[in-house]
Amino acid sequence: MRSSRRPRVRQARDLQESRVGSQYAADLRAAYWAFRRFIAREGGNPLRLGRSARFANDWLIRYIQSLHDAPAGRIKDARYAILGVQLVHRHHKGALRVAWDSVKSWQLESPGRHRVPIPEDLMEAASNLCFIMGFVAEPGEARYWVPLGVLIRAGFHGLLRPSEIYALATDGIALTSSRIRKTRHGAILTIRDPKNRRSMGRNQFTIVDDELTTRWLSWLVEGLPGGVKLFPSTPDRARSLLKRVFDILGMSLTGFTFGSLRSGGATARYIRDRNIPALRFQGRWKGESSMEPYLQEAVCELVAADLGDAATLVDGLRSLNTLFSSAPSHPWQSFFSRNRQFAGLLRWRTRMAESASHWHDRFGVSPHSNRLK
Repeated sequence: MRSSRRPRVRQARDLQESRVGSQYAADLRAAYWAFRRFIAREGGNPLRLGRSARFANDWLIRYIQSLHDAPAGRIKDARYAILGVQLVHRHHKGALRVAWDSVKSWQLESPGRHRVPIPEDLMEAASNLCFIMGFVAEPGEARYWVPLGVLIRAGFHGLLRPSEIYALATDGIALTSSRIRKTRHGAILTIRDPKNRRSMGRNQFTIVDDELTTRWLSWLVEGLPGGVKLFPSTPDRARSLLKRVFDILGMSLTGFTFGSLRSGGATARYIRDRNIPALRFQGRWKGESSMEPYLQEAVCELVAADLGDAATLVDGLRSLNTLFSSAPSHPWQSFFSRNRQFAGLLRWRTRMAESASHWHDRFGVSPHSNRLK
């Protein structure tokens, strides 16, 4: 009985991951098990979670209250706990309204936080600084700095979310100078499994119509096989390097993150065109209400006007736009290697092939084809 049930459990888990994404599903399961441990510590029986929605609601309320009272408690953890219960016990979906009301009450107490939009001038300065670090100051780390400089521009002009920036890979980029696929509209980026995939589709597209960004993207992906991520390390490494950029600029306290690129790019496009429908299409927002938090013209102007001591350095870096108006004439292989990344990609594809063979031979079920691309 046990061996016959395990394949069905694995199939159900794979189906769940295909709906919400593997990393997101892993985060929700981690939150679910943290919630179960809380129930056990408080003398409850976690096994009743799947049997009674009332039991789940009651204990979720107690858990959310404990997070609220904890100094380091986060609303995100409360949301993930509820979503984790819904992921593991799908029959509870729609029956946890009381728990969701507790999260809403907590949210109303918290002061609103807006994404800090990065002005276009500062974005260009940050990108140029990455190029300087990679080509001049720290050439040994060029494989990180140079792609980061390109991705800062792509994230700004393509209105990309942070997770979309980290996940951007060669098989999701169509360029004017690509040998395989050609387009007359700059760079077309394919975003797979985005945050709003349920309402806007699993495959979405955005256009990067900035000529300079398109040139650098073309240079960076030239000769790369499909499936290679543009940034060759983890999101934590990317965030760490971006923080270092703003430390060098003397703007470590401004709160700029990768999320600032989407907000800053949307604000810059709105100031230039004042075309809400076109902006909503470009940013892949379902409605204008979801787009409004990203349009912060006043905040963007305030940041640009209050650079302080950083203004001189920012202006100096922006003056290098002419120098970086085109990518180097030599290929990227002349400046850094991707051998470590290629080896990792080969190991991953080997594991996926072995997994596919194992599933097919043992259970007669092939994994989702998009997992092997």
